[in-house]
Amino acid sequence: MGEHHAPPFSLVDVFRAAERVVGVERILFGTDSTFFPRGWWRDIFDAQMQAVKALEVTTQQARLIFGGNLARLLKL
Repeated sequence: MGEHHAPPFSLVDVFRAAERVVGVERILFGTDSTFFPRGWWRDIFDAQMQAVKALEVTTQQARLIFGGNLARLLKL
């Protein structure tokens, strides 16, 4: 028997699943990366921004993901 591998998930797939399971009010954009040197990478931000655009969320929902949700959490 051959090995069975699940198809790889795209970034859009991951965002779509997160949106469906927890909603845009609970998704946070993260700036840390596993690449060296660590820190914020423009290409990672751009890829995540394109994935969110592919979900066809509203501008307000995208703003929640890219900062609004964190701002709300930090006010607690």
